[in-house]
Amino acid sequence: MRKTLALLAVISGIVASLSAGPSRYGFSDRVERHLFPEVTTGPAEPAWSPDGRWIAFSRQGDIWKIPASGGKAIALTKGPSSYFEPAWSPDGKSIAFSMDTSGNLDIGLVGADGGEITRLTNGREVDIEPAWTRDGAGIVFISSRNRGFDIFLLKVSDKEVTPIVADPGDQTQPTISPDGKTIAYVSPVQGKLGTGGIWTRPMDAATSAVGPATLVHYEESEYRIRRESCGYHERSDGRVLAGAESGRIIIGVHLQPDRTLHAIRLAGVGRPAQFMAGGRHRLASLARP
Repeated sequence: MRKTLALLAVISGIVASLSAGPSRYGFSDRVERHLFPEVTTGPAEPAWSPDGRWIAFSRQGDIWKIPASGGKAIALTKGPSSYFEPAWSPDGKSIAFSMDTSGNLDIGLVGADGGEITRLTNGREVDIEPAWTRDGAGIVFISSRNRGFDIFLLKVSDKEVTPIVADPGDQTQPTISPDGKTIAYVSPVQGKLGTGGIWTRPMDAATSAVGPATLVHYEESEYRIRRESCGYHERSDGRVLAGAESGRIIIGVHLQPDRTLHAIRLAGVGRPAQFMAGGRHRLASLARP
């Protein structure tokens, strides 16, 4: 009987280790599966250029761009590292991204037409999810350098890094409003399940100092809702801060001209949500199928 129980314990341990999957960066399987970027066979993480002419995306470990009107995709990176999460600079001349170099996840930069890769962070910590400040001088991103994930600001000119949002739990998916005066992100909600709701903070466009947090919307989520899920999309009558609960529904928060907030449901899973941007309609599927 004891031998049988011991054998069952060994088998259970093997099954558990196989189902858990490998730890690439020293974090739990739950964190790495749901939060960290990964190499995909197909296109992922699409990002519109500021002028609406191009779409950047990641595919097979590289960053590509393709004309928004259709055409041939152009590779902007060509290894040897893996590159993810493209983010256009406000002037459309550069693309920031997260990159895996020898087991480190860092923030990097490449020209909009390709060329030399500039590594902006270089450490043992995990640095991912880049988003530009509206003046193009800085990049906000999340990092594990304070154990949990907090939001940091990187000055592109000298690579200086400063924490700007450091609250209990993990702060993820930062994005900055078109006027540069608000930062939105996902963060835990006390007493609620999941990894967080959508929060906003006023942000000084000149100094990047942030004010008190406001909970805009909560839905139970599991880390990486999707890269586009907490992002601003301009509309003619205001703005929509788009978010998606993990695997079920897209949530829109309409920012009126007087800056009041209204939560609205936009679309179901896999259905395109329509936004106004630059006077034209754009379609974006924000929920993971």
